[in-house]
Amino acid sequence: MRILLLFLVILETNLIFSQDSIPSIVFNNLDTNYKDFVVLENDVYAITKGDSLVAWNTQSNKVKLINSNSNSITKNSKNEIFAGLSDGRVIVTSSNQIITKVPEEEYIYFILIDNNNKLLIVTNKSFVLDGKIYQPNDKNSRFFWRSGYRKPSNSLIKPDTYFLDSKNRLWLGYDSGEWGGDMCFFNLNTKEFFCDDSLGSIYNDKYGDWPEDDSIIFSEFPEKVVITKTDTLIKFPHNLYTSNIKGITEDREGNFYTSESLMHFFVDGRIDVLKKTEFEDFYKNESLKYILENETSIKEYKNKDGDFISYTKMDIKEYLGPISYNPFDYSVYYYTNNGFFRIIKKDGSYDKELILNPTLTWKAGLPNAVGYQMSVKKFEFLDKNRFVFLTNLNGIGYFDGQKIKYYK
Repeated sequence: MRILLLFLVILETNLIFSQDSIPSIVFNNLDTNYKDFVVLENDVYAITKGDSLVAWNTQSNKVKLINSNSNSITKNSKNEIFAGLSDGRVIVTSSNQIITKVPEEEYIYFILIDNNNKLLIVTNKSFVLDGKIYQPNDKNSRFFWRSGYRKPSNSLIKPDTYFLDSKNRLWLGYDSGEWGGDMCFFNLNTKEFFCDDSLGSIYNDKYGDWPEDDSIIFSEFPEKVVITKTDTLIKFPHNLYTSNIKGITEDREGNFYTSESLMHFFVDGRIDVLKKTEFEDFYKNESLKYILENETSIKEYKNKDGDFISYTKMDIKEYLGPISYNPFDYSVYYYTNNGFFRIIKKDGSYDKELILNPTLTWKAGLPNAVGYQMSVKKFEFLDKNRFVFLTNLNGIGYFDGQKIKYYK
């Protein structure tokens, strides 16, 4: 017990660190940190941790206070900025026009504009789309509880990440630390709620076992599997095996990329790409773990016949954060403790290119795990080379292609 306590003390005292990097400028006009932002040309609109909405121009650095009671923000295709207020109202910031208001007992988690230019509000009680209220029917569903928790909540669980895809499906990622996590969805077109259940887990729930041969599982679900000469394709969203989700994005071809990571004494994670196919809503799932920093080793296990089977085990050495699509150069980027990277696709395989490795402060204190909090929460592009990124402790960073400017 004393050894364990000593280890935890040593771990805690060493969980704050910084990385070496390129030169940067710190702009201390605001003595605070932020929890969200959107970019509009050269302007950044940001929500502070104290629920104030502020804006500044990345060229002039002139910061202005827009209001002091905003907790969420989004923009539409007309480049209008919408803010969700702490009292449940949603306004257009340019005119302070009130668009709608949620019931008094509800609290806004986030807002966004869907592909039909309609406002979606997600609260602790409901999904409000174009003024109409929708709720999952099953109070025991994963919309109301996280993995590792035995009792469902009376309120909807706040997602750790979310993403609206080109088909108007809202992805909701729930990270449960050492317990794993879940991916759930709300289809804004059909108003359906559903969660990602792998075909293997569905089979196991039905028969009480998990066959070693995947073909047995596939034959059980002919409506969810397409087998071609070269690939096995799975109907969206089954068999994604998403856990500890950090980010979701989509490229212009309709392929999805997800980043997942867990630090719990050791680091694990992966990047997956769900490749669009000629079959409607069927995808080929490919792991890009090999482009991450890793170590491989030969392991073996004993099968049911008593024979030892050797296999190669890959251990990931990078802690992954968000992943984002750059619409200006049509590339997907991601962040790890080693910096920001661009994914390069060439001749049917993938590689990576380091863009920059900023000096950021990391801190201990993961929920349901032992390790570092992810230092970068979100990033968004202004053009091919410039982007803005939200950090956990260093404010909002603006990379102009050569240097970084921080707004704290």
